Amino acid sequence: MKETIPGRQLLSDERIFWQNRCYKDHVCVHCDLTLSGFSVMIEGEELIAEIDADANMQFGVICDGKELPRVVTKTRGLQTVYFAKDISLFARHRIDVYRLTEQSEGTLSIHSLTARKFLPRPEEKPELITFYGDSLTCAYGNEGDPKEEYRRETQNPLKGYAYLLCKARNADHEVFGYSGISVSEKVFVTNFTLGDICFYNSCHMQYSYLYPRKSDIVVINIGTNDASAINRGVGTKQGLENGLYNFTCKVIEKHPGAKIVLTSGLSDTHPEQGAITDAAFARLQRRFPDVMLRFVFPRNVAGANGHPSVEGHINAANALISFLAEKVPVKGSKI
Repeated sequence: MKETIPGRQLLSDERIFWQNRCYKDHVCVHCDLTLSGFSVMIEGEELIAEIDADANMQFGVICDGKELPRVVTKTRGLQTVYFAKDISLFARHRIDVYRLTEQSEGTLSIHSLTARKFLPRPEEKPELITFYGDSLTCAYGNEGDPKEEYRRETQNPLKGYAYLLCKARNADHEVFGYSGISVSEKVFVTNFTLGDICFYNSCHMQYSYLYPRKSDIVVINIGTNDASAINRGVGTKQGLENGLYNFTCKVIEKHPGAKIVLTSGLSDTHPEQGAITDAAFARLQRRFPDVMLRFVFPRNVAGANGHPSVEGHINAANALISFLAEKVPVKGSKI
């Protein structure tokens, strides 16, 4: 005997802990953000899902704290995937399923979940850390070679600084990351800014909390694409500074009580970005002296397309862990 939770009940079923933000319609749940997914406790040897996804959609699965081989869709459309298979039949298992493929590279909807038995959902972790960023936060190409172009197989946000930080601090995550995104309205590296996605109704990608929680820490790592555009003659340094300032003000409004960490340096392609971020931070600190923290990542170790490698992300995570251990202490803050 197996138990199936249909799509129309997935969001309301309290046995499922949804990670990151997602949204629903009348038949399924849509998970479009990097590291969006869910956690469940089950009894049985497998976890099966009916999903609608593009071909070559990549999933990371962690079973009882151990990372399993990636799950990869072979075709496009409605299909059955095994997120876990041939695990101990009568034992209890915690299974965490995360989307690794970026939002810009395909849609994903979950139509049902099936297991031998679903148990009460995993408890929330003591902290919630929210991240706002671009491809650097999405761990774009971190498993790739510096000499090769990006491929989906080379992106693993489970080895990115955001996930590693949350793992070290025993925190849940919320990641708003989108490759190529800018923060300045005058740049438009994409057809919209990160603020459009997160805060405004001018973009179709709107997400709602499924389990409303207060963020304890917010990490902002945005502006690299703006700096790149400025070097091409699009936009200005003042425009980027204003964009960072206005975006962060909105973040503070949406996350009352959280410590806000404004970062730069994870990409060393545009060194002037640090000075621009410093200028925005100075304005923010004057207005919000008890909220703002400034952090500069260590020098990048390149993976595919010049983005940080796994080593670079580990270095970045360790540095941020040490920084936050002093500013916002949590026990066990180490990788």
